Amino acid sequence: FVIADPPSFQRNYSRPNYVGPYQTFDVTVRIFNNGDVAAHDNTVTLQNITGVSVNGNNSQTLATIIPGPYPDNPQVTTFSLTTAGASAGTHWLPLDFESNCYQETYTYNTATGVSIIVETTPPTSTCTVDPYDNQAPIEVDWTASDSQTGVRTTYLYVKTPGSTSFSYAGLYNSGTGGTFSYTPGAGNGIYQFAVRSVDNGGNWEAYPTAPEDQTMYDTVAPSSSLSSPTYDLGGAISISFSASDPSPSSGLEWVDFWYKKESSGIWTYTGFFSTSLNGSFSFTPGAGDGTYYFASRAKDLAQNLESYPQDGDDRTVYDTIPPAGTIAINNNDTLTGSLIVT
Repeated sequence: FVIADPPSFQRNYSRPNYVGPYQTFDVTVRIFNNGDVAAHDNTVTLQNITGVSVNGNNSQTLATIIPGPYPDNPQVTTFSLTTAGASAGTHWLPLDFESNCYQETYTYNTATGVSIIVETTPPTSTCTVDPYDNQAPIEVDWTASDSQTGVRTTYLYVKTPGSTSFSYAGLYNSGTGGTFSYTPGAGNGIYQFAVRSVDNGGNWEAYPTAPEDQTMYDTVAPSSSLSSPTYDLGGAISISFSASDPSPSSGLEWVDFWYKKESSGIWTYTGFFSTSLNGSFSFTPGAGDGTYYFASRAKDLAQNLESYPQDGDDRTVYDTIPPAGTIAINNNDTLTGSLIVT
């Protein structure tokens, strides 16, 4: 006979690096036999503690554990745990092991069997949006991060035109970034956006009270008009204009000016534009005398573009050639007084 050491035990385990105060997670326990003979009829038990409980049976039966130097030949079991309001910090769950073999009972326990680290720091998130938009949906880009348990879900909040507070927009997504497609339902105006995330541990970011970004939603094109003199005898034609953008307005970006000669002509850019709502400019025709048609076209900051009218806003007859005439005098007639020709 050779003297053999009875079974003796060692354990290690794996679990998430961090868990939250409200989270379900797994702990995997491995039991090793450092003795010289196999261990049979094995039971490992993980104890509940305040704020943390084992789901289901907290005693698991293990198959025969063959002896061998650590870390060889372990028997493995997994427990499902749930935190329910656990406080922040490190918590230890007692672990007990018992083996009934060779008409003996071999035990292994430790009051500090399995540790979990509870974190209560919420995730952080933010969103961005274009300053102006003229069509649905409004694309809201977002990012979120959490260095402990990881981001679980991010939700979009909006303050619509006329609202005094944020409300949930009905859109959410997982991951750490993406784009929400929001369809505005309150008409044109300023829409303010914020996002709110929750991590895998159940820590919620604060409810938004301030916007992270905003967009001016404007679907209505601006309007403009101009006026020119009925006739011009030469030189530059003085043209006045005015433009407006219906409220709620994104603001005028520019108004530009076009012309064509005769009604059958092709609209051509004059080379003039203005960022003012009203003013004047001078246009010198380069295609000779005739009737010149003029049109203005406005564009707002939301990129809504006015269509210029087919026949223009106004027209000017440009005539630089004075009239010509002749006078015939009979040689037998006597001319008295004076003759003025204009």
